[in-house]
Amino acid sequence: MADPAAGTQPQAAEDDGSPVDPRIMAALMRLPARQRQVVALRLFLDLDTASTAEALNIAPSTVKAHLARALAALRDVLIPEQQHEGPR
Repeated sequence: MADPAAGTQPQAAEDDGSPVDPRIMAALMRLPARQRQVVALRLFLDLDTASTAEALNIAPSTVKAHLARALAALRDVLIPEQQHEGPR
């Protein structure tokens, strides 16, 4: 656990200074800006839909749509096709 007084954060396995896996960070950077913003607020900062909508000055339904599209895009990039097709 990081010592908040020391100002340090837990490090990724590669110890590159980022707490996010580099593959995930690369996939996030491929998303459109608004989708990245929604992912950051909803998933990284743990804001609810209403708070995210207010922060971005968009409708809650738009937050949900951006998050769904972003997660689908991330799934396509990060999970091999045969894994998210389901059992046959």
